[in-house]
Amino acid sequence: MLTILQTGCTQEILRMLLPLETVDESVPAKENVPDEITEPDETTEQEDLSDLNPEALKDEVSGLQTMESADRHPDQKHAKLTLADSGWDVFTPATGDHPDYRFNPSIMLQEDGGIDAWFSAPGDGYREYDYISYKHSDDGGHTWSEEKIVLCPTPNSPDALSVCDPDVFYYDGYYYIGYSSTINKKEKGLCNSLFLARSKQPDGPFEKWNGNGWGGLPAPFIYFDGVDIGWGCGEPSFVILDHTLYVYTTKDSFSPDPKRVRLTEVYSVRMNGELWPADVVYRGVAADRSDTEDGEEGYRYQDADCWDVAYVEDAEKFIAIGTNRRFLNNSCLVYYESTDGVHYERVSELNTNIIMRCHNCGIMSDASGHIKPGDPMIIGYAYSGSNHRAWGVWGTRFVNVALSWTDEIDLSDEGRENLSAPLNCAPGVGSTSPRMIKTDRLVYNATMGSEPLLIRQFLRDGYHGGHVVASEDVTYTVSDPAVATVEDGRIIPVGIGITSVTVTYEDVCREVAFCVADATRPLSDVTGFFPMTRVYQVPLHTPFITKVRPMAVYADCRIREMRGEEMLQIGLKFATDDPTICDIWQDGTLIPQSEGETFVHVTTETGCGYSVMVRII
Repeated sequence: MLTILQTGCTQEILRMLLPLETVDESVPAKENVPDEITEPDETTEQEDLSDLNPEALKDEVSGLQTMESADRHPDQKHAKLTLADSGWDVFTPATGDHPDYRFNPSIMLQEDGGIDAWFSAPGDGYREYDYISYKHSDDGGHTWSEEKIVLCPTPNSPDALSVCDPDVFYYDGYYYIGYSSTINKKEKGLCNSLFLARSKQPDGPFEKWNGNGWGGLPAPFIYFDGVDIGWGCGEPSFVILDHTLYVYTTKDSFSPDPKRVRLTEVYSVRMNGELWPADVVYRGVAADRSDTEDGEEGYRYQDADCWDVAYVEDAEKFIAIGTNRRFLNNSCLVYYESTDGVHYERVSELNTNIIMRCHNCGIMSDASGHIKPGDPMIIGYAYSGSNHRAWGVWGTRFVNVALSWTDEIDLSDEGRENLSAPLNCAPGVGSTSPRMIKTDRLVYNATMGSEPLLIRQFLRDGYHGGHVVASEDVTYTVSDPAVATVEDGRIIPVGIGITSVTVTYEDVCREVAFCVADATRPLSDVTGFFPMTRVYQVPLHTPFITKVRPMAVYADCRIREMRGEEMLQIGLKFATDDPTICDIWQDGTLIPQSEGETFVHVTTETGCGYSVMVRII
């Protein structure tokens, strides 16, 4: 029997990483379900919200939020953002020949006036798409500390391909970083979910949310249950208000029409104890940013991207910014406002002093996502300027912002021209990549009785290479010594299973996977499959296609989402207890029929499998 073990993994994942004949068909008790959007206790007001349809839910939520428009902002002033100049670059690519960027900045103002910033940075270009880097400034963002990579994907896990689109907040002793990631390599960065990690320090080391707690194999904080050709769910932004965390995410997928739909969705959770991520609750849609055509009523959206949100304390309002017409010559920033954190109104565009072909912006706020009276304000965004068209060759620019309030919405900057300016690459300045430790492999595979495998590591200080680091200068930490041990830089197989090995050099570390397979079984055999979520909550009139997508475990310990042809090969089938509530096609597509709850069963020809709850609201 193949047993896959890893210290710190979710109990749910551990239970599922077993041969097919050992998979339990029953649904575990609710308290053991890791990825469910957990219902609040029956005694709280929030419990009643779960049974409302989305429109009624949005109306009900507005009365439950901490801020109420009538009580806390009676004059209904409207935000007006102004840029006095074009700002300054905080990152410049080395050349225009290959992807080099620091986009989607998360900018945190500390109490002493210092600035911490996190960015999406290039991965190695073929095994991992993106990393997250960090640097610090003590002079308003003009000069910075040495940059380093602080978060990488976990090999052979649900975030194996990328960690991207960071947003960071601080609460009760921890920096929490939300990020987008995917395991779907075939679709090249699509089918993302939202993940979460935490650290005592802004530059790590970070431990990832695993569905039941912190550390080990990561599991989605908010899972994308759409079709795998959709971009998915991610690009988070966080605001804390009165111990309630507001979570804003991009949802980008397809409707049954089919039509591409791009929304900003809102979730919230009461910050109570270390396991608060298990209690996140869906609140509704803050904005529909789907593309619109010329001639349609209202504002025209064209490839509008993610939001960053902050709470302005003296006005008691939320403001959100994003970009519209991103990557185009007439790109702009667009901003919104809200009194309750759930319902948002678009205010206006920012064109003056924004360099053309901009995208993925962030607004500076404090550790809770607040802008206090007297705080300096900065907006950061990525751009390619007037002279670059290659994907991934982007600069990052910060610009000071003035915020004022008007009686009527001010549209004076809407429709103005943005700034036509080139992106100036700087060889020898931008060529030093963030400091990190790398290894020759991400996943080391062995069978019982095979020879030890040598780990080779080097310190990356340039885009294409780095300096070799000797084994005697590195510390190796094995999470499960029942699977492997490390001696003199060599991994020694001990037992069948999978474990992580953390390679640490000075203040940087890198986690790799070590898999020990049973040599008597073909390595391509599927030995198990499992869900990434136990509960699907689907609006009756959902704008999105929703699918049940099983994760497969193979004899060589690899995990990945199953494709349609693979499901057919092993005879995977889908069935529903009550098709009058929700039907399901044999590709896993859910078809809502009426409000209620039912179970969907995923089985093989042998009858083994798992079950998930489907709640139609």
